[in-house]
Amino acid sequence: TMNCPVRALDEFDVFMDAANRKIAMSMMVASARTQRDTQFILITPQDMSVKPDADITILRLQPPRRSAAAA
Repeated sequence: TMNCPVRALDEFDVFMDAANRKIAMSMMVASARTQRDTQFILITPQDMSVKPDADITILRLQPPRRSAAAA
């Protein structure tokens, strides 16, 4: 069988407090590091407690620009 090479989680931490978010991120990074043939994409509007490393890339988007008409 063939495994999926990409795993993605979107806004998995929106209802977590800072302490639980840090624990969850640490656990997910540790788990991902054991699966070297899989790419993990974690999408969150929260601050990341994980720092970039040789095997971790963090992409941060700019906040959206709001027009006066949208307000």
